[in-house]
This record gives sequence, C-alpha cells and structure tokens, in this order.
Amino acid sequence: MSLLDSQNTLILLIDFQPKIINATKDKTLLAYAKKLVQAACLLNIPIVATEQNPAKLGDTEPSLEYLFPEETKIVSKTAFSALKENGFSELLREYNRKQIILCGVEAHICVYQTAMDLVRRGFDVHFIKEASASRTEYEFISAIEQMRQAGITVTTLETVLFELIEDSKHPQFKEVQKLIK
Repeated sequence: MSLLDSQNTLILLIDFQPKIINATKDKTLLAYAKKLVQAACLLNIPIVATEQNPAKLGDTEPSLEYLFPEETKIVSKTAFSALKENGFSELLREYNRKQIILCGVEAHICVYQTAMDLVRRGFDVHFIKEASASRTEYEFISAIEQMRQAGITVTTLETVLFELIEDSKHPQFKEVQKLIK
C-alpha cells in the first residue's frame, strides 16, 4: 500500500448504470464519480468502466459516459467480479498499472468482489467511498469493513486527487482544486 502515482494508476468504474444507481437512492454518488472522471482527464489517467448485464440493466449513465475520454474502455459483464469476465484481466495488464482507483455500485457485490480479485492479483486498490454505494447502509458499511480487512485503502475523492497531483506546483493543481471547491 502506497501513495497514488498518476503514472501508475488506472481508474475502474463499476456499473454506473441508471437502474443500479437509482436503487441506491444515493443523491451524491454520480457527482463524485463525475469529478473523478474529470480529474482523470486532466491528469491523463486511463479509465475502464464496466456494465453489469447491460441488456437488462442498461448502459452507463449518459451524463457520466459523456465525460469519458474517447479511449475509455467499457466492458459488459455478467460476472459480479469484473476480473472473472473473459478478457478483463488481460485488458488490465495492457495498461501496465499497479494502482487501481475503484468505485461504483453496488459496493457490497460487484465492487467488493472486483476489489478482492484485484488484491489477489497483486494490485494496490484504493476504494473511494463517496463515489460508491449500496442499496442499504448496512451493506455499504459491511463492504467497507471487509475491504479494509483485506488491505484495501478506503479513502475519499479529495485525498485521492491531492495524492495524484502531489504538489501545489503541479500544472493541473488549479483545475483539480476547482473540482472539489
């Protein structure tokens, strides 16, 4: 576990689909995910997104997907852990990054199982609380506890952003700072 390095980091967004988001009743989840994506664009950090069974649950939230850089990969899956989906592990290896910023829905199912598989494969996982949710608070808290026990860094968006820029002299400091003000 170490501080994030923008050159060694990838952002993994799990199942930001309207049907799933709406089931959580979390009013701020999407706003935080959008700020993360905007920061990734400013800092040239690659993004991978997943969609759980999009034929039944729909595509990624359009207002979030609109912010994705053109090269963003969106992977359809039926497995709860993204790493159990054919070709997903190989896709991650192509980026050659060992730190994963992870968020999404539902925290206690797809996000949790993906996080656990990432740790088993040697990734340094940083889970952003405010950009994640579950249908119930109990399930969300349980997911956080289990992730912490597994050595996953449970953190906040602001902490992550300042780790990535490291210094107030960073060329993107002002733009990143605007995202949290």
